[in-house]
Amino acid sequence: MLAYVTDFAGKWSGPGEEARRANAMFDNVVIFAANASAQYHDCTWNGSLAARNTLFGPQVVVAGSRCPGGKSLSLAQWQALDPANNDVGSTVSAARPSGAEIVAMGRVLVGM
Repeated sequence: MLAYVTDFAGKWSGPGEEARRANAMFDNVVIFAANASAQYHDCTWNGSLAARNTLFGPQVVVAGSRCPGGKSLSLAQWQALDPANNDVGSTVSAARPSGAEIVAMGRVLVGM
């Protein structure tokens, strides 16, 4: 679980496929900070690199010049481009959990 982040893999890059796989993101809970927008990743990430992530934030985008038309996409738009591969099972909620809810989620993760 990551809380109050401004970017989730948005600026990560790796030379070659194997270096990129080290940055794969699966089954995460990510709570973005109160930014105007938050970059989840860019359009080079597909099912082999990101899936089943739960995202919280009002304007979470898949961004970068590598997206179709060079424009940012919502998670739903990104998933619709290739439903079998793009962030399968990932969801986004505009409402962020409260501080107490975040602490409770963390306690569940560590078994407290």
